[in-house]
Amino acid sequence: MSDSGAAHNRHETEEERSARVARQWQHVFGWLTPGEGERWRSPLIGLSGLVASAYASVIVLHKRNLAVYPRALDEDARFRVMPRLQANACRVAKEIVALLSAGYPKGAIGRWRTLHEISLITCLIAASERTVAERYEDHSVIQEHKKMARLIEMKRSLGAPLPPEFVEHYERVKEERLRLVSKHGRGFRNDYGWAQPPVKGKGNRGPGIDDIERAVGLGHMRLIYAEASQQIHSNPNSVLWHLDPGAGDSIDLLFGPNTDGLSTPGVLTAYSMKDVMTAWTLLNRTGNPYLSPSHDEDQLRRIKEEADEFARAFIDCETDVAHLLMTASIVGLMAATPPDGATGS
Repeated sequence: MSDSGAAHNRHETEEERSARVARQWQHVFGWLTPGEGERWRSPLIGLSGLVASAYASVIVLHKRNLAVYPRALDEDARFRVMPRLQANACRVAKEIVALLSAGYPKGAIGRWRTLHEISLITCLIAASERTVAERYEDHSVIQEHKKMARLIEMKRSLGAPLPPEFVEHYERVKEERLRLVSKHGRGFRNDYGWAQPPVKGKGNRGPGIDDIERAVGLGHMRLIYAEASQQIHSNPNSVLWHLDPGAGDSIDLLFGPNTDGLSTPGVLTAYSMKDVMTAWTLLNRTGNPYLSPSHDEDQLRRIKEEADEFARAFIDCETDVAHLLMTASIVGLMAATPPDGATGS
């Protein structure tokens, strides 16, 4: 075996691993000045670790469920839905960490908006009867039908022919949609029709994401969610008005990475991952008949403590007064608002 082959197969020492990881993070944070790098590296690496912990939790608890409750996937839709939601939350959270590490807090808070929606759905499904998870699964047909109907409309407007196999598939989806609407009610056709009940809707529109927020005890996040939405919809408040394009020393900040407001999406991501992990752990406590209800109490306590630790780490690194007040108020809001919805019962 060559020397290079031997080196490749040799077990990496802890010192070598630490050096390799340090080089990787140095590459990630290369855009930061030395002072900024020292300030932001720790909370960003910590948040990355929190996401890795959530990822590991999904795998470990899912395998444990299958070992002690092998019929879980067949008998309880929550154990089919929740691991997928958890995995999706971890993926989005990794995207947020990547955006923050690259200096794009506006993009990060836009992705947090998606993470928040995932956390609301996980909280609702974990705290509800298994029929809610079943309706959530069934609702994929409603979404598929809507997508295909739009595609047909577009092709017809362009005068493009529809392939016979596409038409056949659409007819099957349409038939399945009619069956599910007949089974679950007319309100099932709405965007969040799967959530009713237990979430109350508004007239013919049915429940919205704001109704789910209130149902799970997170109604106090509405204003923050609305602020994050501005970064997605390109309205005037998504523009960095405090930066003057006429000033030569700030024009580059309109284009490239900057540290202006890294703390806000960092804090929000830490708390949303706490909600996601708490929902998953609560389901494992209450939904698995073969486990003691107190089995995961230490896990729940550790999740909350880690989220608080990383949120405060981001606040400690923020020097901009406006963002410091924003992130501090978020932490205060989360600490002062007791859960009064499904997850708090």
